[in-house]
This record gives sequence, C-alpha cells and structure tokens, in this order.
Amino acid sequence: MSEPQMPVNQRVLKWIVIILGILIVLGLIVIVYTVASRLSERAERKAAELKQKELRQEQMPVEPSWALTGGMLFPEEVTVPLEAGENVASASMVPQGILLTLQRGGETTGLLLISPDGTVRSRFVIQRPE
Repeated sequence: MSEPQMPVNQRVLKWIVIILGILIVLGLIVIVYTVASRLSERAERKAAELKQKELRQEQMPVEPSWALTGGMLFPEEVTVPLEAGENVASASMVPQGILLTLQRGGETTGLLLISPDGTVRSRFVIQRPE
C-alpha cells in the first residue's frame, strides 16, 4: 500500500513549518551566543578595571600627616585657654585653622578659632537670654 498523496498546498505548508522551526532554533542560538559574549566581555572589562584600580592604589604616595590638616603646619604643642568648667566638644578644620566647639554643662558656650601658628585667632562667646 502506498501513502495517500498530500495536496500541494499542504506540502508547501509542511515545508514552511519546517523552515520556520529551523529559523527559530537558529535565532535562539544567536541570542544565547550574543548574551554569553556580552557577559564575558563585561567580566573581562570589570577585571581590567579592578586591576587598573589596584595599580593606581599601589602607585599612590602615602600622604604625610600634615596633609590631613589641609597642608597647614601647626606647632607640636598648642595651649588652648579654656575657662573653668569648659570642655572641647568637637574640632573641625576650616580654611583659617582649627575651629573648636566649647561646652559647659552640656550646652555649647562658644567657639575658638586656632590659627596655624598655634595662637587663638578668635573666641566666639554664645550668650543665651535668660
């Protein structure tokens, strides 16, 4: 017995389905290859950036301790005149020197500006109305 003959339009349809299936498989292969190659390029780029960063850190000179003061050189010993009961609450660098916040009994009472030569440049007193 022989197989029954398919009509021509069904044969064409069968070949179209086969070709489209092959194209879908090829398209998936191209997409997977593209994604994989981009991920590997990205990983290589990250590794190169990390290596460059490590090289730059190795080449960076160690900054001397005076660089932490913005390049200002202070004397080795500075005497700060405080009034009775005052404490230094905080210190911060400003372009003119070091700014000290003074407290007494938990309240801020004033500010001291110490110049780079070690002298008190300004004393700001905070007065609160009673």
